Amino acid sequence: MNQTAKLFIIPVFTSFILASSGCAELKQIKEQFKQPQALTQSDIAAGLKEALRVGSETVVKNLGKKDGFNKDNFAHIALPHKLDKIRNKLKKIGYSQPLDELELKINRAAEQATPKAKQLFVKAIKQLTWQDVKQIYNGPN
Repeated sequence: MNQTAKLFIIPVFTSFILASSGCAELKQIKEQFKQPQALTQSDIAAGLKEALRVGSETVVKNLGKKDGFNKDNFAHIALPHKLDKIRNKLKKIGYSQPLDELELKINRAAEQATPKAKQLFVKAIKQLTWQDVKQIYNGPN
C-alpha cells in the first residue's frame, strides 16, 4: 500500500473503529476507570487494546467488502469539492459518468485496502503504551 493510501485510510479506519462496535467495550473501560483501585494499569490497557482489536475486526468486516465504503454514509469517500462541482454541472447535460466512475473507483480502492490496513492496526494496538491508552481514553468521544 502506498504512503498516500496509508495516510488516508488510517484516519478513516481509526474513526470508524471508535465509532463502531468497539464503543461498547470503550464504555465498559470508562466505567472501569471510575473504579481505578479495582483495576491495574495493565488491566485497563489490556481492555482498551481488546476493544480496539474487536472494533478493527468489525470495521474490516463492514468496510473491506464490495460497497463497504461506497454505500456507507460515514466512510464513503466523496470527490473533492471542486471536482464534485464540475460533476454536478456535467450531470445536468448527461456527462457526469467519468467522475461518477472515479468516485466509485476511489471507494473500491479503499475497500480493497481496508483488510491490509488491519495488519497495521493490530501491530499498533499491540504496541500501545500506558500513555497512549490514557490519551485515547481522555480524547474526544
